[in-house]
Amino acid sequence: MDQDKKKKLTGYLAELSEEEMHKLTTAVELKRLKGEEDPAQDLIMDSLRPVLAQSMSTPPRLMTPMRLFCFAFEDMLYPIDVSEKEPGRIMRSSLMPIWGWLSDDLLPDVFATLEEKIKEAILAGDRDATERSVADLREKAAQAMREAMADMPRGSDPYKNLASRLGGDLVLEDARDIAMTLHIAPQLVAMMQNYPQPLIAITDADIHYVHECYGATIGQNKADCVHLIFLSLMGRFQHPWKILRVIRGVTGVKPDELFSHPTYGDPGRVLMHDVSKFTAYFEQLPGSKLEPHDVLENLAYFVQMVDGIVEESALTEQSECTQALLSCRARVAESMEKVLAKVPAIMRAAIPSQSRGSFGRKSIPRPDTSKWPDPDIVEEAIDQAILIDGTGQLAQQAAFMAQRNETVAELTTLLSQYGEKICEEIHAAEGETRQKAEAHAETAVLLTRYVIGEEAADLLRRHVKSAAA
Repeated sequence: MDQDKKKKLTGYLAELSEEEMHKLTTAVELKRLKGEEDPAQDLIMDSLRPVLAQSMSTPPRLMTPMRLFCFAFEDMLYPIDVSEKEPGRIMRSSLMPIWGWLSDDLLPDVFATLEEKIKEAILAGDRDATERSVADLREKAAQAMREAMADMPRGSDPYKNLASRLGGDLVLEDARDIAMTLHIAPQLVAMMQNYPQPLIAITDADIHYVHECYGATIGQNKADCVHLIFLSLMGRFQHPWKILRVIRGVTGVKPDELFSHPTYGDPGRVLMHDVSKFTAYFEQLPGSKLEPHDVLENLAYFVQMVDGIVEESALTEQSECTQALLSCRARVAESMEKVLAKVPAIMRAAIPSQSRGSFGRKSIPRPDTSKWPDPDIVEEAIDQAILIDGTGQLAQQAAFMAQRNETVAELTTLLSQYGEKICEEIHAAEGETRQKAEAHAETAVLLTRYVIGEEAADLLRRHVKSAAA
């Protein structure tokens, strides 16, 4: 199908209700499960994916051999492709190449037989038979993958050849993680079935249960995979930093060792890496176009994550990790201060005045109503106003409240004085000049709403209406 027709198909599918889309998805997957090959299935699924990505609800997905196989490590799946391997995170894009490697190269006959048995059991509704065949597939895959990747140091010819076959070093490293998770799949699956997702909190009894899984893994001579118990459970938490308390309770490691221990330190290192990524995100904001809702969401999560890491790990204020976290928070605060310091100039551009000078002096500039408001400049100013409004509590937690207070004070003076003057302009003007003045007044009302509050905006709105009467 050419791109034009595919685009039309995507457009048509976008018009379906969510219920209709989910039914269509299930119907296509059921046909695939029954072995009914149809080129249109791939086209429909390719067209449905971008539509489903925008859906507000998660469609009920039909179980397939691959989905069941991957359940053992689904909490470690990462939706974003990364530039370097992160412990305990497996890129979703790695799954198909690794599945193909297993089915085509490592276990072609065994894989085909077991895959068919799983399909038959799913279609027959035989849960026990399905679970037995999936467990058998995982066990055989784990053994074959571990043997294939044994004695394969990075940079060696066998490593390079396999990386080329799979699509890169990162996919190969994901394959190593998958092989290890499959090696302890019974413990991981039992633990996953014991806890809902997302996992909000964990009790002492839960920690005792995790300790049993941990002990069983070591008891089966699988100590090289024991760290995956914590990495897998970490992905089940709504707030992943809560895993730190679990690790302390199960292993007894000291707080600082949560980030440096060769076996148990991976979750801590992943969390610190995430803190660094968020810090880098905020440091590029001063020179970037802002998406205020994204900034506020990321800022709230960053503050919660830093506080959560310190609390759940029981770090002391003097510890090296605490100091690193405080340093990241200071860098984020500095970046947000730079962003807020630029807001008054952006707002002045959105509600321009006839002469230079700052509000608050004896002579207050008259609004410039010679031109219509610039929609791009107004949009940028509104984005900044939304950001100002949303940082009320976060500014205190993220340590940039002083700059926010200073910016809000300056903007309050700017908008209050501009509101007074624009009403005078509306009252005195006629024709198109008045229409332009009223358009600028609408911008001022919007900005006032976010910066000063709804009451002040409503008052300005009434003054504008009175001036125009």
